[in-house]
Amino acid sequence: MGAQSQVCLTRVDARIKPGARIDLYAKFAEVKAVSIEKKALRDLTEKDAEAEGGYSVNDFKTVWKQSHTVWNPKLKVFLVTFQVDKLVKGGKVK
Repeated sequence: MGAQSQVCLTRVDARIKPGARIDLYAKFAEVKAVSIEKKALRDLTEKDAEAEGGYSVNDFKTVWKQSHTVWNPKLKVFLVTFQVDKLVKGGKVK
């Protein structure tokens, strides 16, 4: 699996805008939003799936179904692309 540089969300906090610092699931890094794009699941590309952590589109569908139960190709999602500013190790910023 590759390094993740994007997260696919069904909704996005209004405070998350390009340039905003955001926390993802666990405090493993300090990240900054680079861009936010709205797209239907059916329109996800191999590049999008790769940015999600090194997946192919088919692998990403499998992971999505495990987390969200169903794959609705018409569902609009937000692709939040981010850059890692600092990695956090043992609760400390490196």
